[in-house]
Amino acid sequence: MGLDIYVGPLCRYYTGAWETVVQRYGRETGMPVYTVRATPDPDGAITDPRQAVAFVDGWRSSLGQALAPQGVTLDWAEKPDGEYFTDKPAWTPYGGPLIPSTLP
Repeated sequence: MGLDIYVGPLCRYYTGAWETVVQRYGRETGMPVYTVRATPDPDGAITDPRQAVAFVDGWRSSLGQALAPQGVTLDWAEKPDGEYFTDKPAWTPYGGPLIPSTLP
């Protein structure tokens, strides 16, 4: 079980057209990797990139209209083949403050 951080186009995330660092490592080394989720993808999940772009663009437009009175503008490239980054956070940042200091 693990947490994966994804940064990239929303349409790519929702269509599942991305790999975690573990999946990428498995693909590159020939090691099988299995993804098990607590719940299956819902029926009718969007898998067509064109539908995903239209959905995200519509959501962004509605959100942008709601935020316009505050002077907020939402604009980014929503490309189904856009670059993305993913990683697994480590426990080191959490454990560091828990280690008692040996300094006087």
